[in-house]
Amino acid sequence: MAGMTGNTPRNLGPARKGGAEWLAQRIFGAAMVPLVIWLLASLLIARPDAFQDYVLWASAGVNALPLILLLAVMFHHAHHGLKDIVRDYVHQPFCKLLLAALVKLGCFGLAAVGILAVMRLAIWGS
Repeated sequence: MAGMTGNTPRNLGPARKGGAEWLAQRIFGAAMVPLVIWLLASLLIARPDAFQDYVLWASAGVNALPLILLLAVMFHHAHHGLKDIVRDYVHQPFCKLLLAALVKLGCFGLAAVGILAVMRLAIWGS
């Protein structure tokens, strides 16, 4: 049988490695749906008019935790998607390595800044 050495399958292609990443993208994408619905619904209900109203809304403990979860899930999902784009469409090894590092650093950095900002508002207020 082609592709078999003894009982060990060989040459299974990229599907052998990509299953876990594919599943992670779907899980994080699905996790974003209720969080985005919560965000839109709570902003429509609160109807903040000025910047200070948004700050008060975000500093409320009941809003801070889902907002932190949304930021974490959103940037994790973005990291997976951008990593796949770099892996599929950048062909120079050095550029691929550089862009992959920049994507990871950028997504982690933006998530950290957003989460720390919400935590600062929730702990110390405006």
